[in-house]
Amino acid sequence: MSSQKGIMRVSMVLVALSMVLVLAAGFVNAAPDKLVFKLGHPLAVTHPRHLACQRFADLVKERTKGRVEIVVYPAGQLGDEIELGEAVQMGTIDFAEIGGPIFTNWVPQYAVFGLPFLFDSYQEAYKALDGPMGKKMEKLAEAKGFFILSHWDHGFRHITNNVRPIEKPSDLKGLKMRTPEEFVNIETFKALGCGVTPLPFGELYLALQQKVVDGQENPLGNIYYSKLYEVQKYLSLTSHIYANSILVTSLNTWKRIPKDIQEIMLQAADEAKGYMRELIQKDDEKLLKELKDKGMIINRPDTAPFREAVKGVYKNLEGRIGKDIIQEMLRELGK
Repeated sequence: MSSQKGIMRVSMVLVALSMVLVLAAGFVNAAPDKLVFKLGHPLAVTHPRHLACQRFADLVKERTKGRVEIVVYPAGQLGDEIELGEAVQMGTIDFAEIGGPIFTNWVPQYAVFGLPFLFDSYQEAYKALDGPMGKKMEKLAEAKGFFILSHWDHGFRHITNNVRPIEKPSDLKGLKMRTPEEFVNIETFKALGCGVTPLPFGELYLALQQKVVDGQENPLGNIYYSKLYEVQKYLSLTSHIYANSILVTSLNTWKRIPKDIQEIMLQAADEAKGYMRELIQKDDEKLLKELKDKGMIINRPDTAPFREAVKGVYKNLEGRIGKDIIQEMLRELGK
């Protein structure tokens, strides 16, 4: 009996090792003259973030004349966003497209882009991401072993729930709200007076369906393409936080890629960024109608009371983001 158990343990170890070898390590030489990379992201194939990933992959393949292939794995096939970030850092997958808020688990200063009511428009957000502050975050990321190819988009976040329309902060009291596993969103909703339950995005639909939480906050694209309208009744257009996403790899992986391919990848990432930003903005114009047609009750509250309620969040997060970084961002924006 003991020998059988020993054989089973050895077999399990061999299976585990084979899985690691299949998943692992940088890029794979499919043929002597071809490189194959893996790119993972958490969202549905209909989402603009997936479409941008695929555009990036297509451009790289086209411009390297098939020498480089990037295989896109959508919908959390390679893990949730934290797992994707960890896998990229370790080199077990090559690229990930993850939310900026989630990236703060490795580079907390990146949370400066997600401070509540920081940006009044997409153009203001893009200027910050593409400007000196974006470059500073790229250097901080490199110090943690990451290489950011491009700062992509995700959209302004809004509140949904199953209890009532949210017209003022007090309407949130008594509600259990899901947030990403990220400290700015958590602190923001604590300041708004509701219960906060951080969860990975992949667990959100079921948590809403089973009433583990009453509501959540996400950009319109996430609400629509992940069919949260099936398990949520009220949509309140608060635009309380802007969320971007990033296309990222590990610094070690990046250094192993030939220089000519690096240049092609950076150009492709930049073009995919413009493509995605356009898609996100167009979605904002059409998805409200789609969500209303799906049965959601939509309201647009006055955001002034919400802005007042979260004023203290900036001060509370100085220790995690850096007072100097927050002040530098506000100076860049003229606020």
